[in-house]
Amino acid sequence: MKHRHLILMIILGSLVAATAGLLGCSLSSKEDTIALTNALPAWKQIYIDYINEYEREHDVVKPEYSLVYINDDDIPELFIQGVDRAEGSTLCVFDGDRLNAVYLEADPGFSYIERASIFHDQGGHMDRYYDIVYRIQNNQIVTMHAGRFGWEDDTVIQVDEDGNVVKVDEYDYFLYYYFWNGTQVSESEYAENLRLAFDTAQAKHPYGKLYSASEIIEQIKKL
Repeated sequence: MKHRHLILMIILGSLVAATAGLLGCSLSSKEDTIALTNALPAWKQIYIDYINEYEREHDVVKPEYSLVYINDDDIPELFIQGVDRAEGSTLCVFDGDRLNAVYLEADPGFSYIERASIFHDQGGHMDRYYDIVYRIQNNQIVTMHAGRFGWEDDTVIQVDEDGNVVKVDEYDYFLYYYFWNGTQVSESEYAENLRLAFDTAQAKHPYGKLYSASEIIEQIKKL
């Protein structure tokens, strides 16, 4: 009789253990399902991780962010306005696996044509300036055109017969040189090349619509 009771107890114990195991597996599977359901798409998580890391690197003055639609897919590009001129700004493009980023001028020189896959960066200082027109092609950032103008290292200051410096125009003593895609051009040719490369009439910019890290992360999650 005692032996029969012991066998019964062992069987009951095994059933309890098995039931507990089944419940544990069921609970674990449920948690996994919830985790998968709540998981963010890859691009959102990568953007958020990038922003959080960027914030950790700026513990005093904080950068600002904006989502812009430059190419024609449903994933926005991430624009980061740096904290000062030296840092500049950054544009990030998700290529399906990771972020591609390009450094931009800190001043408000970034503009883009929405969903046309093209954007423009202009800037410079101390009489050396530039314009770069980029295209997003297969989620890669490609330089399409590059122009620069300003003083050259061998710029000659003009003087009159008395040795006084002569102004080239009412603004400057120096003659500006213009280059487009590496070729020297006139000022008017430079302006025309830029106009053909980037239609400023259609251009947009993110300035005035910049957000804190927490605000932009919330926007990303809601998309």
